Amino acid sequence: MKKLLKILGFILLGLLILVILAVAAMSLYFTDERLRARVLPEIQEYTGRDVQIERISYSFFRTFPRFGLIIEGLEVPDPVEEQLASMDRLQISLSLLPLLRGEVSVQRLQVDRPVFTYIVYEDGHTNLDDFLPQEEPEEPPESEEPSKPMDLHLARVEINDAHLGMIDHVKGTSVLLTDLDLVTSLRWSDVIKSSVEITLGALDLTVEGEPMVSGLGLSLSQTSVLNLTEETLELQEGQLNIEGLALSLAGRVAEWGSGQPVVDLRIESHSDDFGVLLDLVPESMEAFIAKLETGGALDLSATLQGRVGGEALPAFDARVTIADGFIHHNAVPERISGITLSVQANNERVVIESLEARAGEASLSASGELREPLEETAQFTFSGSVNADLSTADRFVPLAELGISTLAGLVEVGANAQGQLSAPDQAAVDVSLQLTDGRIGLVGVNRPVEQIAVNVRATNEVIDITNISARSLENVVTASGSVNGYLGDAASFAVSVDSHLALNEINEYYPVQEKMGLVMSGVVDTDVQLSGAVANLAATRLDGTVRLAEVNVEYPALPQPLRDLNGTLVFAGDSISAEEFAFFLGESDMFFAGTLRQYQGLMAAAGEAEPARFSGRFHSSSLDVDSLLKLGGEPEAPEESREPVEAALPNLAGDFNVAIDRLTLSGIEATDFHCDLEMSPRHVSANQAQMAVFGGSMGGRFRWDIHAPDRTGLTFHGNVDRVRLQELFSHFDLTGQSQLPQHLQADFSSTVDLTSDLDEYLSMVKPTLRMNGRFNMGQGVIAGHPIQNGIADAIRLDSIRNVPLSSWLATFRVEDGVLHLNDVNLTSQDMALELGGSQNLASNELDYRADVVLPRQVAERLGGVLPAEGVQALVRQDGRVGIPVTIRGTSGSPRVGVDDSGIRERVESYLRGEVDARRQQAEQEVREAAEQVRQQAEQVRQQAEQQASEAADQARDEVEDQVQDAAQDAADAVRDRLPW
Repeated sequence: MKKLLKILGFILLGLLILVILAVAAMSLYFTDERLRARVLPEIQEYTGRDVQIERISYSFFRTFPRFGLIIEGLEVPDPVEEQLASMDRLQISLSLLPLLRGEVSVQRLQVDRPVFTYIVYEDGHTNLDDFLPQEEPEEPPESEEPSKPMDLHLARVEINDAHLGMIDHVKGTSVLLTDLDLVTSLRWSDVIKSSVEITLGALDLTVEGEPMVSGLGLSLSQTSVLNLTEETLELQEGQLNIEGLALSLAGRVAEWGSGQPVVDLRIESHSDDFGVLLDLVPESMEAFIAKLETGGALDLSATLQGRVGGEALPAFDARVTIADGFIHHNAVPERISGITLSVQANNERVVIESLEARAGEASLSASGELREPLEETAQFTFSGSVNADLSTADRFVPLAELGISTLAGLVEVGANAQGQLSAPDQAAVDVSLQLTDGRIGLVGVNRPVEQIAVNVRATNEVIDITNISARSLENVVTASGSVNGYLGDAASFAVSVDSHLALNEINEYYPVQEKMGLVMSGVVDTDVQLSGAVANLAATRLDGTVRLAEVNVEYPALPQPLRDLNGTLVFAGDSISAEEFAFFLGESDMFFAGTLRQYQGLMAAAGEAEPARFSGRFHSSSLDVDSLLKLGGEPEAPEESREPVEAALPNLAGDFNVAIDRLTLSGIEATDFHCDLEMSPRHVSANQAQMAVFGGSMGGRFRWDIHAPDRTGLTFHGNVDRVRLQELFSHFDLTGQSQLPQHLQADFSSTVDLTSDLDEYLSMVKPTLRMNGRFNMGQGVIAGHPIQNGIADAIRLDSIRNVPLSSWLATFRVEDGVLHLNDVNLTSQDMALELGGSQNLASNELDYRADVVLPRQVAERLGGVLPAEGVQALVRQDGRVGIPVTIRGTSGSPRVGVDDSGIRERVESYLRGEVDARRQQAEQEVREAAEQVRQQAEQVRQQAEQQASEAADQARDEVEDQVQDAAQDAADAVRDRLPW
């Protein structure tokens, strides 16, 4: 025997050594790299994805005598989303011997934290499309005998902390399962037997974009037998728990292969406390539900029998009852009792046999019936009533937790309805509500609302509001009217509201003075009518009046207290008229009247709707803008701390006539201000503006355009007429650091055209600034100006440090940030200054050339500045001397010097002029001498010609006499020879 035991011991030891050697060999062979090389390509080829695995290993001792495979950190990528699916850990334990017999016996399958969401995108494709076959699979070849299915035995399948879901973007539907735990076993052969235990932490369901279920917890325990040959499914020992409501499930499903399975299912539930139904309410009410004590038996049963999918529907029969129920909140002394509910439903009808509850003398009762509920012609009837004395409500309901401190009134509600379910707007409805002697007070509000009365009746066509009224202290409101066709899409309403509001009593209802610093007094009376379509409340028509009398308001956000506001607003459809609106803001009085039309347009952004339109007038005898905008008292914020302004105007267009007798703005006092203000959603302009200021007047046109929220434009054309220069330049320094107000006294007139873009800080963008105009100044005195002193030093003439000013004329333009002055002519008795050049407005650098025009006798005394020949060269046509100078530096620290190059040019020009004059004189003398010689020659010629003419005349006379004598002699000779 001992020998036998010894032999057995050696055999066992040998087997143990073989096992150890086998395990060691397996450990050396089945490394992570080798397992990954064998398993991962197969998974990637099957999925068609670059699947990633953090670690692969095998298990033998933990799963002995079974072989175990462990995969950790598995991730399946997705081309669209970040990942398709993942799981933290997958462990499979297989029995080796059944596998050799053709059976797959998975003793344990464990999946930890699987995550997957099935997604249907807007274009209809899904995140699983590339897993599905693209072509129809070939039909398997016919075989004479069907192959025997492989037996599959899953002894235990365990899924922990799963997060699964489905999102359909096409239908707007989603199902999300969170914290899902599942334990099941399955044996698959001809008959599939399974048992399952499921716990779901939260179910979230959305249908067509509307949340239907949120955070609902479920658990299911079910045993079933599926016979593939006989096509039957038996549900055994099933129980579904929905937030504490336990439902038992049992039954049978057969003939599913026909496409019209036959079902015989039963659902039952019983509880001694119907309060389990309250566990189904949203999480937001859990704190309130926890304070309720409930009781009363709940019975629920339902059956479904028959064929599904045919022309005839399977027969169903359901019944829900609550008997002797009650609800009691632990903060009140009494319970709501006598709660009963009896509902029965089947294919032919759904009947609310009774619904009742009592709270002291108050009672609720209702009943109803729905006939042929599954047909389109389903008919319903309903009746119910409520009678209650609200003064006893605090005995049954914790009003304080609802924010109500006191409640009273007699309420009667009666309701009857009947008609076709598919056409509720055609149903016969009669509902009445009456409340008399009502009273309600809210926690934290000093005064209750009293004398509440409600008398409302609704039929299927109209809700008739006979009266709704209430009073609190001096505040009264009453309303009446009707709502027509409220059950249809074209519901309309017409309601009248009268009210009287005493503003000084608002603090009795809410501590506006303590919490907001708001103090009000005065009276607001309204008498208005509202009408319109329920589906388009934004287009409600408002008619009537709102009157404000002696309204006073003090509020920290207001720059000044509002006092003595009196006026009437008249509403007429889409227009509002302000009649004689007058009030004070601080010491500024304001009056306006006008009309605003299409005022609903104010609610839209510019461009989205037609703008509201206004017209009217504004007048003030004294308007202090500085006190209203709190200007002048606060130091200007440093440039780096400024906040950008998003430029925008309301969706408003129109014009306003403005007249202000006395205006204070930025420390400037002006009188007789008036303009025509015009605006649109994209610009504001002031036309024909005029005011008396600085001892003279100003006027012109102003326009502000909005191109974008951070880019606007300014346009101005105006004139200044005979204002006091010292006062003008003390507020507006056109050139920066000009110091003119300290040194110049004169009247100033100007015309100017200006355009510029403004940045997001409403500051001018200097490269875009364009300005041109002209100015002139009348009689005055200029003394001690830095440029003036610089000129005096340069030409060594102290007398020009203080000179009377006769006139000052100039034209100017600003372009690319540079001020150009042209045709500047400053005169002072017999002296003058003629100037031209430019000044950089950013750096304040000067670049001017000027002529100082002096009497010649003064210029000749400037020894050391001008040589004698220089003075002669600089003499102008009027006999005065123009001394050229240059002005550089800045207006506060100018550098003035005699313009030597200018003098040299003028001397050279003078000398060239002298040479030219002498050459011209010589040429003139030569021309004169030549002319004298020519004239003398002409005289000699003329005398010679005269003498020759006289000699010729004498010779001719002598010849004529001789000819005549000869002719007479010849004639006498002939006559002598004649015989007669």
